[in-house]
Amino acid sequence: MAIEAARRDPLMRNSLFLMATTVATAGFGFAFWILNARVYSPGDIGVASTVLSGVALLSYLSLLGLNNLVMRTAGRPDAGSLLSAAALLVAGISAALGLTYLAVAPQLAPDVQRALDGPVAVLAFVVLAVASTVNVLTDHAFISRRAAHYNLLVDAFLQGSTKLALSALLVGWGSLGLIVSSGVAVTVSALASLLLLSRRLGLALTLRPDW
Repeated sequence: MAIEAARRDPLMRNSLFLMATTVATAGFGFAFWILNARVYSPGDIGVASTVLSGVALLSYLSLLGLNNLVMRTAGRPDAGSLLSAAALLVAGISAALGLTYLAVAPQLAPDVQRALDGPVAVLAFVVLAVASTVNVLTDHAFISRRAAHYNLLVDAFLQGSTKLALSALLVGWGSLGLIVSSGVAVTVSALASLLLLSRRLGLALTLRPDW
């Protein structure tokens, strides 16, 4: 009876999928660090965890509360244009903050700066910051449309499995392998989210929104 009631209630169903997403994401994250701790050096793990923690902070700072805009305007006819504008804006902000982080890293954390030295590392970090921010934004778009099951699919299973597989392949890259694998995984997740919002939920996303 309770299961049937949850299936009929979109708010309850959304909540259950959000809880499932949290559990699955935590499981993939646990597996990612436990397995990689056996094949990467302690120094690589320390640098990568520091960088990824910094990216998480940058992504939430870059949102500027626009995730709340996405939540509150889900029913408007111009919701697609609003989401597009918000995504482009937070992407630009996160890229700027990412470059600022790289500029001050030598003074704050020399080990991190050495790990992010070179064009590939810089590109991986900036892409990771941008994709992480956009992905958080699209998560809220799914939630506001009672479609949290896509969060479970994209954030937990797609992103988690991609990150695990790539980190195993990039062991020889050291800490950069963990950073690149996380960057590719979250980029795939963000692009998949935008595609699902457009194709499945009918949002008219555009690169030229009505600012």
